[in-house]
Amino acid sequence: MIRDWGDLDARARGLSSRLLDRAALLALARAAGLPALRAALPAGLRPAERAEDPTPIDLERAARAHAARQLALLSRWADRRRHVLAVIFEEEDLRSARALVRGAAGSLPPARRLAGLLPTTSTPEPALADAAEAPTPQAALERLAAWGRPDAEAAARAAGGIAHDLFHVESLLARGFARRIEKAARRGGRALRAAAAQAVDLENAWTALFAHGFASDVSAADLFLDGGGALDRERYLRAAGAQDPTDRRRIVAGAFAGGPLAEPFGDLATPWTKLERAVLRARIDEQRRARHLDPLGPAPLLEFALRLRGQLRDLQTVVWGVTLDASPDVVATELVAS
Repeated sequence: MIRDWGDLDARARGLSSRLLDRAALLALARAAGLPALRAALPAGLRPAERAEDPTPIDLERAARAHAARQLALLSRWADRRRHVLAVIFEEEDLRSARALVRGAAGSLPPARRLAGLLPTTSTPEPALADAAEAPTPQAALERLAAWGRPDAEAAARAAGGIAHDLFHVESLLARGFARRIEKAARRGGRALRAAAAQAVDLENAWTALFAHGFASDVSAADLFLDGGGALDRERYLRAAGAQDPTDRRRIVAGAFAGGPLAEPFGDLATPWTKLERAVLRARIDEQRRARHLDPLGPAPLLEFALRLRGQLRDLQTVVWGVTLDASPDVVATELVAS
């Protein structure tokens, strides 16, 4: 079991120091058009091509490539401890696979399917870009399987054999995620196991909250993932079965009582459209506090990974804010960075 993360933590803190804070993001949001925004971006976040008139997609792609490079650096530095990074990578890879499947089902343009996705060493940018061009969910999963993505082949068979049942397909992906993240965290100590359990809890929370959208297609009971630490099966089923969306949210918030996720789920003033952002911010704050209490534990690493995801999302917000000539005050309300 890993007991000292010191060298890897030091590297993560170094990378964290280069992430954009809220002030820097708001300064970018004041750019007068995309050429000005491109010029204002730090060198590593600019598109490699020196286009005089960059598109939002160009800028999003550059931000995604920068994030991928940061995770690749961590992976190289981790060396024989790379398996512990699966706690980070598995969560990102599941988000990516789900977005690509849903994007194919909705016939979204490839750029829309890729928006906000964070490439990892296990699912790199070429794999995401390839799958984003697929015409169907089954084809997207087949392409991910060809790149070596676990569970994608089985999910592709399900996508081809069960009409309109994407929930079953996503369930196969999620179950593989839950198994692998638990296994990866097993040797990393209590804090890493807690982070893995929280990731599984969140998968169950989102499923319970939006159960009304698929109740006629698949039973919520069949989608519950083992391996969480707070949201048990009984409470999950109560939440999924509640008719009132507010009741569902309160039940889920109760599972997280006393922890960092209780506030975002329990604060009904936070609209549903901003709940995911609020949860991400709460997770970052949790790891920041943990870093101060245990600077040699995995918290600096976990905090960096969550902030990197937040930065990718924030840059996407800034890019489209500038594209649509939105007020920086409006952009500010959508940022993860505090």
